[in-house]
Amino acid sequence: MSSKLEDKFLSKWNQLYPALPLIPEYYFCKPRRFRADFAHVETMTLIDIQGGVWMGGKSKHSSGVGITRDCEKLFLANTNGFAMFYLTSNMIADESNQYLKGIAHFIISQLVKVRHSA
Repeated sequence: MSSKLEDKFLSKWNQLYPALPLIPEYYFCKPRRFRADFAHVETMTLIDIQGGVWMGGKSKHSSGVGITRDCEKLFLANTNGFAMFYLTSNMIADESNQYLKGIAHFIISQLVKVRHSA
C-alpha cells in the first residue's frame, strides 16, 4: 500500500527517468520481512521514503523504535550488498531534483559496472 508521498515520488521519477523503472514494495531481506518502498533490482539499489519526519516523534520513522528499526534495515541492506537511499518530503519536492538526479546517476553508474562484468 503506497502513501501519497510515495505516489508523488514515483510519478516524478517516472517522468524524469522512464528508462530506469523501479519496483515498488520490494522485499530485500525475507527472513526479517524488511522491504524498501522502491528498488532498482538489477543494480541492488533501494529507495525508502521517510514520511512524517516533522511529526515530533509521532511517526514510525521519528520515534526511538522507528529510528532503531530503520538503522537495522539500513544495516541489513548494506551487509547484503544493497545501496539504500532515504528521501524525505523536502528532498522529493526539491525543484532542482538534485536528490533524484543523484540516485539516477548512481543507478546508471552501477548499470555500467554490472553490464561490463557480464
